[in-house]
Amino acid sequence: MVVSTSIGKHDVEYASVFRVDSRFFMRKGYLAPEYAIRGKLTRKADIYSFGVLLMEIISGRCNINSRLPIEEQFLLERAWDHYERKELVRLVDTSLNEEFDPDQASKFLKISLLCTQESPASAIDVICGKNA
Repeated sequence: MVVSTSIGKHDVEYASVFRVDSRFFMRKGYLAPEYAIRGKLTRKADIYSFGVLLMEIISGRCNINSRLPIEEQFLLERAWDHYERKELVRLVDTSLNEEFDPDQASKFLKISLLCTQESPASAIDVICGKNA
């Protein structure tokens, strides 16, 4: 590993681009709350992002959609509402025309909810193989 203590113009420009990208992803809702709020990057930050993507794939929706009514704009909030009402399967992409296994869809949606817990301590952990 090589460590440089000098900071050049290119480094500052790169840092600025990275900062802008971070804000972009934070607005889009892919960053784990502990990273977005406190800048604390943990192994579970990737798990959070995975959960968001999994939910987007199953629902066929973006995580945040400002064109929808306010109560439907945030996919994760909507998912928790459906979960509490035991209607989680209603989040499945309607373009599937109900041609899916509701039990499997529900399991995957529950996994995505477990991945997207606000507290990293509450989020599920991933068991890595020996070669990971």
